[in-house]
Amino acid sequence: MAQGSFSAKAVLKKMKLKKISGVKYGTATIYPMDSGLVMTFLDDNTLAFGEEASLKSALDTRDGKRPSLDSNPVMSNRWRRSIAARCGASSISREPRPS
Repeated sequence: MAQGSFSAKAVLKKMKLKKISGVKYGTATIYPMDSGLVMTFLDDNTLAFGEEASLKSALDTRDGKRPSLDSNPVMSNRWRRSIAARCGASSISREPRPS
Protein backbone atom coordinates (compact mmCIF):
# COMPACT_ATOMS: atom_id res chain seq x y z
CA MET A 1 0.00 0.00 0.00
CA ALA A 2 1.25 3.46 -0.84
CA GLN A 3 -0.31 6.70 0.27
CA GLY A 4 0.92 10.14 -0.56
CA SER A 5 0.68 13.30 -2.54
CA PHE A 6 0.30 11.83 -5.98
CA SER A 7 -2.66 12.19 -8.23
CA ALA A 8 -4.49 9.10 -9.47
CA LYS A 9 -5.58 11.13 -12.49
CA ALA A 10 -1.99 12.04 -13.38
CA VAL A 11 -0.77 8.45 -12.96
CA LEU A 12 -3.65 7.12 -15.05
CA LYS A 13 -2.95 9.70 -17.75
CA LYS A 14 0.68 8.52 -17.98
CA MET A 15 -0.47 4.90 -18.13
CA LYS A 16 -2.87 5.72 -20.93
CA LEU A 17 -0.05 7.39 -22.90
CA LYS A 18 1.98 4.19 -22.46
CA LYS A 19 -1.08 2.20 -23.64
CA ILE A 20 -1.39 0.37 -20.32
CA SER A 21 -4.98 -0.60 -19.71
CA GLY A 22 -6.60 -2.01 -16.64
CA VAL A 23 -9.07 -4.81 -16.04
CA LYS A 24 -12.24 -4.15 -14.08
CA TYR A 25 -12.52 -6.20 -10.86
CA GLY A 26 -15.61 -5.46 -8.80
CA THR A 27 -15.57 -1.74 -8.13
CA ALA A 28 -11.82 -1.44 -8.83
CA THR A 29 -9.68 -1.40 -11.94
CA ILE A 30 -6.48 -3.45 -11.72
CA TYR A 31 -3.44 -2.38 -13.75
CA PRO A 32 -0.30 -4.40 -14.56
CA MET A 33 3.11 -3.17 -13.37
CA ASP A 34 6.50 -3.80 -15.00
CA SER A 35 7.57 -6.07 -12.15
CA GLY A 36 4.77 -8.59 -12.72
CA LEU A 37 2.79 -7.16 -9.82
CA VAL A 38 -0.55 -5.40 -10.21
CA MET A 39 -1.93 -2.20 -8.73
CA THR A 40 -5.18 -0.35 -8.14
CA PHE A 41 -6.23 2.96 -6.66
CA LEU A 42 -8.27 2.80 -3.47
CA ASP A 43 -8.87 6.56 -3.63
CA ASP A 44 -7.24 9.60 -5.24
CA ASN A 45 -4.14 9.33 -3.03
CA THR A 46 -3.94 5.66 -2.03
CA LEU A 47 -2.49 2.92 -4.19
CA ALA A 48 -2.57 -0.80 -3.37
CA PHE A 49 -0.21 -3.17 -5.15
CA GLY A 50 1.01 -6.74 -4.95
CA GLU A 51 0.53 -10.15 -6.50
CA GLU A 52 -2.77 -10.37 -8.36
CA ALA A 53 -4.35 -13.00 -6.10
CA SER A 54 -3.39 -11.08 -2.96
CA LEU A 55 -4.69 -7.78 -4.31
CA LYS A 56 -7.98 -9.36 -5.37
CA SER A 57 -8.33 -10.93 -1.92
CA ALA A 58 -7.76 -7.53 -0.28
CA LEU A 59 -10.32 -5.90 -2.58
CA ASP A 60 -12.83 -8.67 -1.85
CA THR A 61 -12.32 -8.13 1.88
CA ARG A 62 -12.74 -4.37 1.53
CA ASP A 63 -15.94 -4.91 -0.47
CA GLY A 64 -17.37 -7.34 2.11
CA LYS A 65 -17.08 -10.44 -0.10
CA ARG A 66 -14.59 -12.11 2.27
CA PRO A 67 -14.39 -12.10 6.06
CA SER A 68 -12.04 -9.57 7.57
CA LEU A 69 -9.85 -9.87 10.66
CA ASP A 70 -12.56 -8.14 12.68
CA SER A 71 -15.04 -10.89 11.78
CA ASN A 72 -12.93 -13.44 13.74
CA PRO A 73 -13.25 -12.45 17.41
CA VAL A 74 -10.41 -14.71 18.59
CA MET A 75 -7.89 -13.28 16.10
CA SER A 76 -9.22 -9.76 16.49
CA ASN A 77 -8.81 -9.85 20.28
CA ARG A 78 -5.30 -11.32 20.04
CA TRP A 79 -4.33 -8.65 17.55
CA ARG A 80 -5.68 -5.85 19.75
CA ARG A 81 -3.96 -7.24 22.88
CA SER A 82 -0.68 -7.55 20.98
CA ILE A 83 -0.88 -3.95 19.74
CA ALA A 84 -1.89 -2.71 23.21
CA ALA A 85 1.05 -4.52 24.80
CA ARG A 86 3.50 -3.01 22.32
CA CYS A 87 2.07 0.47 22.80
CA GLY A 88 1.82 0.21 26.57
CA ALA A 89 -1.93 0.84 26.33
CA SER A 90 -4.49 -0.99 28.39
CA SER A 91 -6.88 -1.41 25.46
CA ILE A 92 -7.35 -0.63 21.81
CA SER A 93 -10.77 0.54 20.68
CA ARG A 94 -12.46 -0.79 17.56
CA GLU A 95 -14.08 2.61 17.06
CA PRO A 96 -12.26 5.29 15.04
CA ARG A 97 -11.08 8.33 16.91
CA PRO A 98 -13.25 11.42 16.50
CA SER A 99 -11.72 14.10 14.29
